[in-house]
Amino acid sequence: AYGSVTNDADALSVTRPRLGAVSFLHRFGSALNRHVHLHVCATDGVFVPNSDGPPAFLPVPPIAQVHLVTLTERVRRRVIRWFRLAHLLDASAAADMFAWENSGFSIDAFVRIAINGIQLRGYCQPLEHLLRYCARPPCTLERLSVLVMLSAHRPRPGANGVVDLSPFEFLDRLADLVPPPRKHRHRYHGVFA
Repeated sequence: AYGSVTNDADALSVTRPRLGAVSFLHRFGSALNRHVHLHVCATDGVFVPNSDGPPAFLPVPPIAQVHLVTLTERVRRRVIRWFRLAHLLDASAAADMFAWENSGFSIDAFVRIAINGIQLRGYCQPLEHLLRYCARPPCTLERLSVLVMLSAHRPRPGANGVVDLSPFEFLDRLADLVPPPRKHRHRYHGVFA
């Protein structure tokens, strides 16, 4: 959509290719809990400047699972190292985190939206759906309900995925999810910046 598609490998040696991406910082989980994570929508290839017109797009093959495992481990090590250098973790906590079998880090690259020919109408609908999902707020009115409990014993989270909170617990969780002032939750990278 942003230029001609080419497989010319010589273009890479002439100019620096640029990726396009949009990242979304989320501070919440589905139960209004604190769960800091990123959603990133990135192009499946790179853009190369073209002196004759719009930039050329060089597609890449889908990412293999083995590459995701390698990338996840690299991100995990860099984040823990950065937290250590920023004095957010002490040496023993960082060593413990490096030793964990399940690191708590994950990368999912299975959602992919392909352009087939010039069928942009069919392309835009799933792309818009994905971007709306990534930019969603911590809660929606459709997922909230008020339950009047006469009993002093309230049920806690169960198998049905419902989390029962008192009004003060709800406000406490909601206030915890308010982003810091003047911090953008959506960032644009590469050719989209």
